[in-house]
Amino acid sequence: MNKEKEPRPDIYRLTFKPGKWKTRGERFFNTFSAGEALDDLYHAFATGKVDADCLTVVSIESWNRFSNKWDCRQIEAIKETTIKPPQIRIKGKCVYICHEEKRSESN
Repeated sequence: MNKEKEPRPDIYRLTFKPGKWKTRGERFFNTFSAGEALDDLYHAFATGKVDADCLTVVSIESWNRFSNKWDCRQIEAIKETTIKPPQIRIKGKCVYICHEEKRSESN
């Protein structure tokens, strides 16, 4: 008997630095893709649940339950996200997320 299973969301860990802080914060999301996890972090940021003018996303990783470690998913997240400029900017290995009105003041 071959029973089809419902797809399971993966666990994603997003590490970021709020504003000009040196310390890093982490948020965990259960989503079906890395882009969805980045979108969820942006939503938390845009609604004020992450209190900062800008965020520097340092890493986006998914939990690999078979190897028992975190795997980098940053490239996939950037390709899959629905966040568009000017709210998001990619520079090197970092992803910058800012409020549109704050971004124009800092330029």
